[in-house]
Amino acid sequence: VSSVYGLMGPPEQSAYSTAKFGVRGFTEVLRNELKGSGVRVSTVFPGGVKTNIANSARVTTDHTDEEKKAALKRFSDSALTTPEQAARTILSGIRHNRTRILVGPDAHAFDFLTRLMPVRYANLVMPLLTRAMNGKT
Repeated sequence: VSSVYGLMGPPEQSAYSTAKFGVRGFTEVLRNELKGSGVRVSTVFPGGVKTNIANSARVTTDHTDEEKKAALKRFSDSALTTPEQAARTILSGIRHNRTRILVGPDAHAFDFLTRLMPVRYANLVMPLLTRAMNGKT
């Protein structure tokens, strides 16, 4: 399981995004190495899923408790996919031997934008993400 942050590199997410790009690269290599063996490999790229994962996220110490709570609420409010929807999408993707399983409309949008504009997507997406993360509209 990677993340939409394995499709793009958002600001202030360098460690997380690096790990998710690593998962993406590893599964692509593994898929190619196992081609013809009968072993199938898929990479899951979830967008925002309404789970408690953000509650256990590490946040730098330069943020106040109030800022952390506000950021958590923004993430929760922006999560578009329920865990049940995510599970159905993942299982369907596995059944259909999809190499990339995009979970949620946000994952589809980010995948589309990064493929359409592999270098310039940041000019469009990052200002929106930064404003959303900072609670500005």
